Amino acid sequence: MQKPSSAWPLLLIYLLCALAVLGSWRQAHVNTATGDEPHYMVMANGLAQHAALEQTVPYQDATRPGQAERYNLPRNDMHAVSGPRGRFNMHNLGLPLLLALPFTLGGVVGSKLFMIACGAGVILCAWKISGLFSSGTGARRLAVLASCVGAPLIPAANQIYPDILGGLAALTGLYWFLTTQRQRSAGAELALAVAVAYLPWLQIKFGLACALLVLAIAFKIHRESRDLPRVARLLAVAGVSCAALIAYNLYAFGKASGPYMDDAVAVNKTSLMVLLGMLFDQNQGFLIQNPINLLGLLGVGWLYRAHRPFALLWAAVFVTLIAPNAVHPVWYGGWCFTGRFGWPATMVFIVPTLYALLELAKRRRTLFLALAWLSVALQAYFLSRYGTAKVDMYNRAWETPLADYSMYYGAIHNWLPALYNSEWAFGYAPNYVWLAIVVFLLAAGFARGARWRWIGAAALGAG
Repeated sequence: MQKPSSAWPLLLIYLLCALAVLGSWRQAHVNTATGDEPHYMVMANGLAQHAALEQTVPYQDATRPGQAERYNLPRNDMHAVSGPRGRFNMHNLGLPLLLALPFTLGGVVGSKLFMIACGAGVILCAWKISGLFSSGTGARRLAVLASCVGAPLIPAANQIYPDILGGLAALTGLYWFLTTQRQRSAGAELALAVAVAYLPWLQIKFGLACALLVLAIAFKIHRESRDLPRVARLLAVAGVSCAALIAYNLYAFGKASGPYMDDAVAVNKTSLMVLLGMLFDQNQGFLIQNPINLLGLLGVGWLYRAHRPFALLWAAVFVTLIAPNAVHPVWYGGWCFTGRFGWPATMVFIVPTLYALLELAKRRRTLFLALAWLSVALQAYFLSRYGTAKVDMYNRAWETPLADYSMYYGAIHNWLPALYNSEWAFGYAPNYVWLAIVVFLLAAGFARGARWRWIGAAALGAG
């Protein structure tokens, strides 16, 4: 077993990169708090300073003279809806509860530093999961470095949204499922249970992932140990969390589902485009933002063959994190960083990418080193671009000319998929080529026989 300190080099690299990006952006006055971010901070301040769930006083406070710099809140922009007891914020309560102290202590910067710390939690969780797949410290460090320390995590880390936190909570639940046989104190298990049960507080759509994780972990604990008190504690935490969230929604909005309206879901050709785009659009897709994730497509099948129950749970959690965002009619999240709607699922996709990298390290070490270091070099180049504000990080409008669309791949954008305008996306040939590549790599991972199991990795190496 590796010492916990073994993760510190990775955490240090991540923190240096994330803090450098934050400092560079603040100095250049770019990528400031915008979109929904000011409203999360208004909610946080309302909780900390006024103990207020109702939003009239918090928004009055945020719009007083001299407060604009503290929140970066546009004039006459109140994200609140009327309920039976006043006006309540349309955004979920989970993130503001966590931001109340950081915002009180440090305002926008304090909030962003807290979010960067949450990103460090992703690195630490990935490190712990890697230890379940391999005992080699060097290979683990390089695998986590290649799969985590880069896009989208570094640019996303200082954004005041619940998406990275949701991915971290889901990743924590998956790690717990893999390690239920370990002896932990009641306090440690309570912390794990709270982390998983907090998912729907961050966003109500995370409730499906929460339910899957809670039920799977409870079933596994019971099957392994018949420890009914452990199972009861987990179910009790989840039940209390669910009941409290329903109670808040009923109090604030008069319905258990919260502020969501009937038009919050749209299933059409655009939603299909967005689903595919979150996978492999040249801007939105996590497979293209960090191409080492293409190896993770192989890892899905490899993981299924080696750890079938876990792989099935992982797949179900991944789908529940990415599919609801595909049918949200504010396509790709609206005015926010590119790729944000895919961030929760991207954090979870770290698992098969790590597994594939570490399997490759055991069997094809030269290929592993080549792919991993190429990935690190590519991410360093991307960092030099977005870290110095040479890249517009925000979603492009649907009418953006294709020649102006690409964030990182301008010179080769014509070779890459583009899924941002449903009027022509389904007639664009590169989209079908890349869909075929994704399907091929996924199928190759499930194929039987050593030759077919490694053919995808060899193809990636040749590419």
